[in-house]
Amino acid sequence: MKKAAVISLLIGLSFQGIAYYYSLKSLQLIEQNQEYDDSKDILNKNQKTAIEDEIYEIQQNDLISYQFLELSESDDKNVKRMVEQFNSHQDLDPLYSNAVVGLIEKDFGELGFIKAFIGSSIDYVNFSWDYSFLNRLFKEDASLSEKLTRAFLNKFRNPDQLHRAFEEFKAEIFQRIPKSLYEKAFEELLSDLLEAHQIIESQPDREAYFEELYQKANSQNLHRHYWAYTFWKRREIEKNDKQVYAILNEIIIYYDGH
Repeated sequence: MKKAAVISLLIGLSFQGIAYYYSLKSLQLIEQNQEYDDSKDILNKNQKTAIEDEIYEIQQNDLISYQFLELSESDDKNVKRMVEQFNSHQDLDPLYSNAVVGLIEKDFGELGFIKAFIGSSIDYVNFSWDYSFLNRLFKEDASLSEKLTRAFLNKFRNPDQLHRAFEEFKAEIFQRIPKSLYEKAFEELLSDLLEAHQIIESQPDREAYFEELYQKANSQNLHRHYWAYTFWKRREIEKNDKQVYAILNEIIIYYDGH
């Protein structure tokens, strides 16, 4: 068995932990009903402390809990091949990236990975959804952390996997995200998505509607403006649009009732 080979290779992924750290601090502050301006100052201090702690851990080769990973010979080969591809600026082979994500899930847990992803999507300066988050995640020169996060998220394109994960973890996620944080970070986004879905469903010719919409987005560089609409076209292509709509609707109903 080979021990700790992942540590030196997945340093970038540890910053997912920082995002989750911020998330927990945000929840604590908001649950205490502190005013936004006061919370903002405290969060900035928390962020600085978290980064300092993380740098110290990296210097000490003590990254979260990855030092406890035990790698078989085949696991070790998968990690090394994936990192070789990343360092040579190649697209990661799903065979290797999925294998490494599987190793991380064993250590970090699927729910832990999901929480880190949610934490990464929040703009903690303004307590809002970070609209640059997805651009960073899917950019061509994404970091190793971001590419592995994408590999992790890819399995949820499968509607059965998406449904399974939501049903399994929704109670914990609802508990961790109080209504006050939901309203600041996620409510507007989810409302925009469901409003776009309603408009799309009302179109007599959806194909013609999307053709015109994409033409406007491409010719006028309005992709951000039409994102909530093209989101549903992508979900339709992936054949998970019904599951996504049901999940978003359930989330809104839950927070409306609390």
